[in-house]
Amino acid sequence: MHIQSQITDRKKLSLTSLIDVIFLLLLFFMLSSTFSKYSKLEINAQRPGTGVATEGRTNIISLDGALIRLNGQIMDEATLEVSLSDLSKGEPMKAVLTTSVRTTTQQLVDVLTELSKIDGLAITIAR
Repeated sequence: MHIQSQITDRKKLSLTSLIDVIFLLLLFFMLSSTFSKYSKLEINAQRPGTGVATEGRTNIISLDGALIRLNGQIMDEATLEVSLSDLSKGEPMKAVLTTSVRTTTQQLVDVLTELSKIDGLAITIAR
């Protein structure tokens, strides 16, 4: 009888505060997390004093903000890869990539990502 009275004397546990705490934790983790997809862009640098190979055709790619030029012709990122692939004709090729002050880092990375899809293309970044 004594045990029965102890069970009935207990207060019911309120879940409202527990739900509030869980909601606040969920909100905190959602706001502090980033859902961006990170990818690796490999950049190979030459050692100081080594020259650039002179064989193959050299193309000039100019970035001026969102404007992309390949050997003076204006194009977008999608046609840049196709045009360079057509120019290479399966041979090794070099490209000098120049940027202006208006070019953002993201625009440079986007173009470098597109250029990395072309086999046999050696890219030199100049300012």
